[in-house]
Amino acid sequence: MQRRSGEGRPSWCYGTPGIARALHLAGVALGEEEWIRGAADAMREVLARPDGLRGLNDPGLCHGPAGLLQVTGRMAEELDAPALSARADELAEWLGDRFTLGSVYGFPTVLPAAGGSRTQDSPNPLEGAAGIALVLHGRVAPPAGAPAEAPAWDAALLLS
Repeated sequence: MQRRSGEGRPSWCYGTPGIARALHLAGVALGEEEWIRGAADAMREVLARPDGLRGLNDPGLCHGPAGLLQVTGRMAEELDAPALSARADELAEWLGDRFTLGSVYGFPTVLPAAGGSRTQDSPNPLEGAAGIALVLHGRVAPPAGAPAEAPAWDAALLLS
């Protein structure tokens, strides 16, 4: 796998995490262990970047930390990878800390605009609170005695 410097932001929609997840799922489906290892290595590299979450200013699922959290959590569970699971927990805490009491939907995003910036506070699933809530809900442990089942909602995003 050839590496390049200056990677973009680590988002699900067009960054390394989305590609790694697709590669992982394809590897599982086709029994290609090298693909699975390559996908896991790619995620570990993304999460080990010194600049961390650079560029993930939008908290949303599509190109924000919620998407990175969903991919990381899914892969951590399926690979039984404690280091990825720990990073998913860190991302969940980081994202939860971004909740803004008093905003309309809880997760406003500051977007660049002509002459400055504007704030968007949206309920939509890809860029707003609904997607963030789905991801954070998936990190909460089930009640005692209940079976732990991965949510199926992310199949619509080709993540499961």
